[in-house]
Amino acid sequence: MQLILALVLTASPLPLIVVDAGHGGAQDGAVGICGAKEKDVTLGIATELARILVASGKTRVLLTRADDATIDLKERARFANDSGADLFVSVHANSGSHERSHGIETYFLSRTMSDRRIAKLVARENETSKVEVAKDETTRVLDNLSLSASHGESARFAERLHTMLTRELGLPGRRGVLQAPFFVLLAARMPAVLVETGFLTNNDECKRLASLEHQESLAKVIAGAILLHVAREELAVAKPAGR
Repeated sequence: MQLILALVLTASPLPLIVVDAGHGGAQDGAVGICGAKEKDVTLGIATELARILVASGKTRVLLTRADDATIDLKERARFANDSGADLFVSVHANSGSHERSHGIETYFLSRTMSDRRIAKLVARENETSKVEVAKDETTRVLDNLSLSASHGESARFAERLHTMLTRELGLPGRRGVLQAPFFVLLAARMPAVLVETGFLTNNDECKRLASLEHQESLAKVIAGAILLHVAREELAVAKPAGR
C-alpha cells in the first residue's frame, strides 16, 4: 500500500485525517462519458486535499493511496483504524443511468437506502472488496449506529461538507445528505463520510471533474469543511496526547 504521512507533530496532538481516493489500479471505478476514469479524478482531488490540509498546519494527513494502486476496501478502513484517525473522508465520482443525472451527493453510514439508484451505487462501490463481513458483525455495527458518538459526528460533518460544496462552488446538491451502507464506511471506526463529487455520466460534469482546476476547487472546499469541523468539534483538544 502506498502511504504518505504528510505531517507529524508529536508536540501538539493535531487531529489525524485519512483521505481515501476511491478505486485505483485494476479498479477504474466509473468511466465517464468524456473518457475520464473515477480512479484518476479521485486521486487528483485527494492529493490536492492532503496538500492543502498539510499547509494549514492544523492537521496531520494520511492518504490511503498516493498513486494508481489497487487497494481493497477492507485495507483502506483497516489502515484508518490502525492509524488512529480522527476523521475518514472517502472521495468518489458518481455514475447514473441517465445523462441528465448531476450534482453532489454526500453520504454517511446507514442500514437503509432511500431508493433503487442508491442501492445500485452502493453495490458498485462495494463490489471491489475481496473480504466478506460476517452478517452478525454487520448487523451489530448497524444496530448500534444510533448510539454511536462517531455516527453523530459523521452526520454533522456530512452536513457541513455538503453545505460548503453546494454553496462555495454553486454545485447542485438537491438530494442533500444521504445515508447508505457503503462497506468502507461500515468498516471505519471513526467518523467517516463518502462524497460523490459529481456524475461522470453527465457530459458537463465529466469535463469539469477531469480538469485539474475543478479538482483543485473541490479539494479546497473539502479542506475548508474539514478545518471547520476540526474547530467546531475541538478534535485537537479532545484527542489524548501521545496518540
